[in-house]
Amino acid sequence: MKKILLFLGVLYSTILFAQQQTFDITTYTAPKGWGRQATENSIQFSKEDAAKGNYCIIMLLKSIPGTTDAKANFDAAWQTVVKETVTVSTPPEMQPPASENGWEAQSGYAPFESDGNKGIALLVTSTGFEKMVNILVMTNTDVYEKEISDFLESVSFKKQNPVANKPATNPVKNPPITTTTKQDGFAFTTTNFDDGWTGTVQEDWVEVIKGNIKVLLHYP
Repeated sequence: MKKILLFLGVLYSTILFAQQQTFDITTYTAPKGWGRQATENSIQFSKEDAAKGNYCIIMLLKSIPGTTDAKANFDAAWQTVVKETVTVSTPPEMQPPASENGWEAQSGYAPFESDGNKGIALLVTSTGFEKMVNILVMTNTDVYEKEISDFLESVSFKKQNPVANKPATNPVKNPPITTTTKQDGFAFTTTNFDDGWTGTVQEDWVEVIKGNIKVLLHYP
């Protein structure tokens, strides 16, 4: 009996492994029995019950560069991925974020309308290693809730190399300033600029010289 159970466990793991697929840096388990459309930038899964008018679409998008701020990435994706696809009537209702293996997932949903069809748009934005991966779900029913949940829980990402610390930029050095003083106590301040100009503060004007060009800026 133990051998049979062990065999069944190995068989089950093999089946699960066989169902795993990869798109770009994302690994997932495709929903069984759903339609599939693939482009260079996305993979879309869809299921429809024409008799009841129910449908669900899951769109997995290719990773793009992102900031280290997961919420900012979500907000940017909501403007482009969601609002350019459907018309949402309210700001997204955010869900608690989740973190795993260096990735943080931000998710939110809102009612939408598109060509007379109404439903719910759910966006999941995963941020990590200065990249972001977006998953958009659009449905008008809760019938496919388990299949949506199973798909999202199956998602993982290829191991990424940690982002190296960027070298600090050299601080901008202020140009050297020399000061001479007249006998009456007024200080003349001379500034030598990197582009060859030299400015000298006079009592009533500033004298700026470069080569044989002289400019006098008089005080009002």
